[in-house]
Parts: sequence; structure tokens; C-alpha cells
Amino acid sequence: MRVQVRPNGFEHPRIGFVVPKQAGGAVVRNRIRRRLRAALLPHRAELSGVDLVVSAGAPAAQQPFAQLAEDLARCLARTLPQARARARRTRGDAGGTELTENGSIRPGPRRALAPTPA
Repeated sequence: MRVQVRPNGFEHPRIGFVVPKQAGGAVVRNRIRRRLRAALLPHRAELSGVDLVVSAGAPAAQQPFAQLAEDLARCLARTLPQARARARRTRGDAGGTELTENGSIRPGPRRALAPTPA
């Protein structure tokens, strides 16, 4: 399973699923998409403001749902903080947050963006 996340600038998420034909016929591919959609439901609050693409192969059809949901949660836990840090850097309110070379997030000092008028 592979998850790609990018900030989208909206308040709602946009979600896409990629399931190759090698996974099986249309019935199997649609079943995989439905299972992935159901596994994303508990994460709806975390997904606001991002574009999300979930790619899954044939093993996702045979995998128990609990394992599929756990794998998806693990992928999201790895990619969502990085997408949020990128969005904050793009908006200019990162407060010194930076992404390191290995993809982890290094928080910076807290500071105001601009002085507040008196």
C-alpha cells in the first residue's frame, strides 16, 4: 500500500484510489476501493485540507479488514505530519518548522509572524 498526501488549500479532503487491473476484475477492484474508503472513515478529521491518493495492489483484497485498516493508519501517520508541515511552510506560518533530509519534521521556535499593532 502506498499513500501520497499534499495540502490542497480547501477545508475538505479530496481522496482518490488507485487499484491496478492486475488486482483482478472490476468487482475485486471496487471491493478494494470500498474497503479502503471504510478504513479511512475514522481518519476523516485528520484529512481536512489535503489531497490524498491511496494505491493498493491485489493483496488488499485478501487481507483481513483489521490488518488493512492498521496498514492504512500507519501510512497516514507517516505522511500526514509531513504534508501539514509543508502546508504551514507554504502559508508562511511554520514558525521555523522544517523538514529534514530523511523526511522527519523538526519543530522550530514559536514566534509570531508579524508584530501586532498596538
